[in-house]
Amino acid sequence: KLDVGTAYAMAACATCYFGQVVADSWCVYGASACTLGLAAGQISVLAFQIVFFLGTWGHTIVQCCYGTGERSQSDEAAYQENQPDAELTCWMCLDIALNLCSIMSCMFIIPVFFFVLAPLGLLPFPDIPIGSGAMEFAGAIINGLCILIFIAVHVQMAENWAAEPAIKNDHQLVVGGVFRWARHPMYAIFIWYILGHYLATRNWLLLLFWLPLVFQKLIVIDTEEKMMLHKFGDQYREYCQNVPALGFPLCCCYRRTSKREPLLGGA
Repeated sequence: KLDVGTAYAMAACATCYFGQVVADSWCVYGASACTLGLAAGQISVLAFQIVFFLGTWGHTIVQCCYGTGERSQSDEAAYQENQPDAELTCWMCLDIALNLCSIMSCMFIIPVFFFVLAPLGLLPFPDIPIGSGAMEFAGAIINGLCILIFIAVHVQMAENWAAEPAIKNDHQLVVGGVFRWARHPMYAIFIWYILGHYLATRNWLLLLFWLPLVFQKLIVIDTEEKMMLHKFGDQYREYCQNVPALGFPLCCCYRRTSKREPLLGGA
């Protein structure tokens, strides 16, 4: 039986183990004192960014080469015809601004800061005391899980994946695998990565460069849901009733209307 004393002892051992000092070169984003846990955390953050870019751009290139990235012009045209004429609102302006920020982040800001400036030690880093490391290693575990789920999403979606909301030719509704737990597992891990990133590095500066992309993806959930409802109808409505948008414990972030259509909670 695990009592409180044993739990404290295990926590102390973990803190001691992951708090041991290692070579500074292991901390790819720099540190005043590089510990084992901090090194694992920073490496996990860098690994996620590498997998994110290779997965996103690689999947896009493969779809272009094999012709599986073609959108259904007829379905998308019919979807647009069914949408009411929208007036320019503050919410739409925010969507446009975040979309521009996310494009800049993917094309320039994130690669430059995560892959060049931070590894070269050209950015400030938090002063984490010697002996700290357990929390950073916990962040590394979260980031590692995010990497695995990110890969699983790309594999399971295959030709149905798109970098932006779209209805594809021969589009299939994917409900198995990680999609049994969340309708948008990719966006869910982006949120979990925020937590893992901070625990792993405690670096708010790097985290700020990631946030615009996350906020923009959360906003487009509404558009994606409407497209899927247009394409799959009652099949998607039933899926929405059984599976939350972002999975547990983020299932309260979005609501459904009286017509049982999933929409942004703030919309």
